[in-house]
Amino acid sequence: MSRNDFMTALLDSRRALSDEISSVRQQLDDSRREVLNAVTTEVESLRNEARGTRDRANDAATAVGETTKAVAALHQEVSDITNALATLQKTLDTLTAHPVFQAPEPTPTPANDSEPVVRSELHPPAVAAGEGHTPLTPETGAPAESPEPSHETGAQQISAGAADPAHRSALGEGESRPAADDAAVDETADGDADAERLQRETQEQSDHGALLLTAAVTGRVALICHREAWDFLAACASENEHFCKTTEICDEGDGRIRAVLSGRSVIGLLIALRNTRSASSMDGTWALASAFYRRLAEDLTTTSRHGAQPLTVIFDDGVHDHTPVTEASA
Repeated sequence: MSRNDFMTALLDSRRALSDEISSVRQQLDDSRREVLNAVTTEVESLRNEARGTRDRANDAATAVGETTKAVAALHQEVSDITNALATLQKTLDTLTAHPVFQAPEPTPTPANDSEPVVRSELHPPAVAAGEGHTPLTPETGAPAESPEPSHETGAQQISAGAADPAHRSALGEGESRPAADDAAVDETADGDADAERLQRETQEQSDHGALLLTAAVTGRVALICHREAWDFLAACASENEHFCKTTEICDEGDGRIRAVLSGRSVIGLLIALRNTRSASSMDGTWALASAFYRRLAEDLTTTSRHGAQPLTVIFDDGVHDHTPVTEASA
């Protein structure tokens, strides 16, 4: 082999080796790029999953915090109701101890029943002059002479009449008894009215507490009403700490909306409606608060605890459709 041929073969080998090295380098670059893309994609996916997990953990922590606050508020309300019931019980005990509600003590009878008889035998009742009776003597039974009236006899009769309980009752107490009876009747009537009012307030407070407990375990409540009615409800309960101001509202058509409330928001709405009703006179605000509170109370207390569908309260009373019966259809 000549020198030229050897150099040519050497150059060809070098060129082929360079091509092989370039090919291997290209394959290495492609492999590195693929691995880097795969690693980047996987890292981004893991990062997104970690971000979602962190968001869910934050939401769960927020929900736990709100639940803890709601439970603490509920415990406080139950404690307040218990204290109110204890106060009412003390008031009832105080009213029960009032003399108006106590039975009158029986009048004690005289220990010696023979004393009035002996007094009547020794001192027979005097007969007024002019009545047609003539006094008799105790010894013979003959008519006795009428003695001259004297100041001493009159004084004795007056003192005897004053000492006689029946006579004193007939003279003095007969005039003052009607006034005393009227005062006792008025006092008894006032006591009965106070007791009835206290019993009614106690019953209303107990019913309100039971209604709040029912609303506390309610998952969600859908209210269907006119938009103006919802504006009144939202404005009424906006200051309450349990009412959620960002309520989900959907349009139902014909001016009506559907508002989905949680049990806690229903508690705030009930408290606000009751306070508004108590603070208002018999005007439009009182009528709206009373009607909405009564409808919510009726639907909450008549709903099954194990129902699968959410409670829907409708504030839209209408009339039934009546089709007139014509002679042809009859």
